[in-house]
Amino acid sequence: MKKECYTIMILDDMPASTLFLQRLLGKIGYVEVVHIVDNPEQGLSLLDIRPVDILILDMEMPAMMGWEFVNLLDDPPVILVFTAHAQYGFKAQEIGARGYISKTLNYNLLKKAIDDAIREVDYRDELTKNNSTHVKVRNFDTKRDEIIVHEDLYYAEVDDKIVSLYLKEGRVIHSQMSLSKLMDELPDNKFVRISAKHMVGKHAVMSCSRKEVQVRICESILEILYPNAYVKLQYMLDGDV
Repeated sequence: MKKECYTIMILDDMPASTLFLQRLLGKIGYVEVVHIVDNPEQGLSLLDIRPVDILILDMEMPAMMGWEFVNLLDDPPVILVFTAHAQYGFKAQEIGARGYISKTLNYNLLKKAIDDAIREVDYRDELTKNNSTHVKVRNFDTKRDEIIVHEDLYYAEVDDKIVSLYLKEGRVIHSQMSLSKLMDELPDNKFVRISAKHMVGKHAVMSCSRKEVQVRICESILEILYPNAYVKLQYMLDGDV
């Protein structure tokens, strides 16, 4: 699992089954139900305000069928169909549903379906991250968001909860965040954390050994202290990652 907590919307027009589902989901410590709605139009509005990781969707509702609702979404969450009927298998497949939750609820089967949906969420997030070209950080000095192109970010250094991002042409941005959080936002195939204090971009590496790396615009040699960092860096530089 990549996140501490995964968010869920339940869209269903039957309050009794929704309430029972919510109670069972409350036993799974790494998910949070943030939207419970019985009206598809309200569901659309809430997803615009706060998107979720997983959508638990009733397929048969008075105002709109479940697949019609999904077809209105530009970027649907991972979908689990919540149904008491078996006849919607084709439609569930058509909208890319990850799985089913029966309205005759069973905790173990529910947890299995949620865990499977979470694996899909993680996979999509990883694809998005590795195909991204920029990262957004909050500038500690200006209190404004900064969009940084990956190729402009050479390395970063953390000191007492302030991360300094060193960019091409000698520009430096300070941000009040952890280095782990920054790494979570950066693609794994472009950046490597080499120690508790430093991470580097593969495009900025001038030379490296098992214990040290020389990075553009950095006057000092950076130590490689994490055991697997050198191996990963070499794979990147060789073009294997």
